[in-house]
Amino acid sequence: MHNANRSSTVGGGLVLVKSFDPVVVFASANYNHSFGRVVDGVSLGREDRVDVALGYSLGLNDTLAISTLVSGVSIDYGIFDIATSKRRDIFSLRFALTSALTRRLYMEPSVSFGLAGPSDTFAFGLTVPYSF
Repeated sequence: MHNANRSSTVGGGLVLVKSFDPVVVFASANYNHSFGRVVDGVSLGREDRVDVALGYSLGLNDTLAISTLVSGVSIDYGIFDIATSKRRDIFSLRFALTSALTRRLYMEPSVSFGLAGPSDTFAFGLTVPYSF
């Protein structure tokens, strides 16, 4: 059977974390390159993606912490295997409050705002991480 959709991607990333009790500072950077894709016999070109993030978390007491994260992603699309490319940059700011419910279970409500990219981006989130 012939696979009509083909794509290959290579990438890597780096994460740095430093603790200065009661503050934790973190940063990350990632790069992915998708080689040209062929979908139903049509070449869709390549894609380069770079994302970066920088933030901190501040422990208020033994069960409560606040955090802020600034992140951005830049995507460069090579279209139809020609010299034309299209680039899209998206940046956001996230605020969160992490609360320990039990020794291993946490609740983290958050709010995110778009800083650049599609207009009027705003999101509420709720993450419930479990540590094991």
